[in-house]
Amino acid sequence: QSGAQMGELVELLRSEGEELLNCAESTWPTSLVVLSHEDFAGKAGLMTFSQLWRQVEDVKKDALHLLAFHPCREDRGPGCRANPLDAGHFSVRAPWPTLQLLRSVDLQRARAEWLRSGAPG
Repeated sequence: QSGAQMGELVELLRSEGEELLNCAESTWPTSLVVLSHEDFAGKAGLMTFSQLWRQVEDVKKDALHLLAFHPCREDRGPGCRANPLDAGHFSVRAPWPTLQLLRSVDLQRARAEWLRSGAPG
């Protein structure tokens, strides 16, 4: 991705975040931005994807959460082994590089509902 193209993507994601925050709570609670450009494919594309993610992750940090999914991404969280085929890594993977913008208020509501359900976790 050229610097200009990356800048356009960052602006698109920021704009999407603003639109998401400005819509009524009864409308969509999340946006998925799927990146199908070849610059984001494979292990080499993971680096480009990571750069984009880092440039956007501070946008409205208190009001929005940014989640990133990539076919080659490996989670470093608890329970994940170094083996790329470990099941723990699949929670951060998607068939296409994808950024999810999620309103914090909706995430808090979902977490509260999960706790009320008595489900483990």
